[in-house]
Amino acid sequence: MNSNWVQRTNTSLGFYSVTSSSDGIKLAAVVKNGYVWTSIDNGISWTQRTNSGLNNWNSITSSSDGTKLAAVDAGGYIYTSTDSGVTWTQQTLSGLKSWVSITSSSDGAKLAAVVDSNYIYTSTNSGVNWTQQTLSGLKVGIRSLLRLTVQNLPPQMA
Repeated sequence: MNSNWVQRTNTSLGFYSVTSSSDGIKLAAVVKNGYVWTSIDNGISWTQRTNSGLNNWNSITSSSDGTKLAAVDAGGYIYTSTDSGVTWTQQTLSGLKSWVSITSSSDGAKLAAVVDSNYIYTSTNSGVNWTQQTLSGLKVGIRSLLRLTVQNLPPQMA
């Protein structure tokens, strides 16, 4: 198994969460109390996406091709992008919440996000509409990141 890690020189940005396309070429990362950053060359160079807004980012996720991104603001909304992070849309229907983590299906259509000490929310239309998953009875009481896998959600949550 080949496992080579390369430290990139400008990682002093303080990335808090990172995601990757399935081939590892497109990367996106968030900075706590900062912006979303993207890379299209395996992390060699990074572009600050100021139109993502200066937010308290907690987590970011990507579709397998790296075109659809979704990120959560710890004291705000969920934001989505359909062009690899060039432009961003604030998804106000997600509600103003203490979002902790988010994950995506490979095509970016299904999203699952968790609110600190609260429920999991799911979207089946790339983050436009959100459903609180109260039927599962699952309330997440954590302060650290929770990594969810959309493909492994119970049927009532998928």
